Amino acid sequence: MRFRPLAAMMGGILVLAGGLSLMFSNQNIWLILLGILVFALGEMASSPKFTEYVGRIAPEDKKALYMGTSFLPIAAGHQLAGWLSGGVYERIADDISLLKMEVAKRGLSIPEISDTFSKNDFIAAAAEKMGMTTPELIQFLWTTYNPSNIWIVYSGVAVSAVILLWIYNRFILEK
Repeated sequence: MRFRPLAAMMGGILVLAGGLSLMFSNQNIWLILLGILVFALGEMASSPKFTEYVGRIAPEDKKALYMGTSFLPIAAGHQLAGWLSGGVYERIADDISLLKMEVAKRGLSIPEISDTFSKNDFIAAAAEKMGMTTPELIQFLWTTYNPSNIWIVYSGVAVSAVILLWIYNRFILEK
């Protein structure tokens, strides 16, 4: 059983994965903005088809049950998003976390971030102690730690969703 809503949904998810890749894989402001636009277009293409897809795969007598429980994966996705945008993002791509690792590796003494010592103060102090300007320090972190690799995680989730939807439609729904 093949449905057009599924193809539209999967296509939209792949487009938004491309937008995520553009947003997180570079430092060019125009490519970041283009990535946001591409992501938004993918989201607009995929989201409305979700409800239509659930309504089409549900047996007539269980449409309400299917529609009600269709939001459980969205709730699970919100939990996953919190985890991915928290700890995982911090370890891979957060500039302050990466800078703290570099400061510790170099054995530099810089005050902790607090109400009186902001993140900007921390970055400026680290740049000064490392003999760099702030833009040079940010570029150093970018080339040393490759925070742009976070796009692989985020786009990988989207591509995995497409693959799992295809498997569901091809092997489970058809039975």
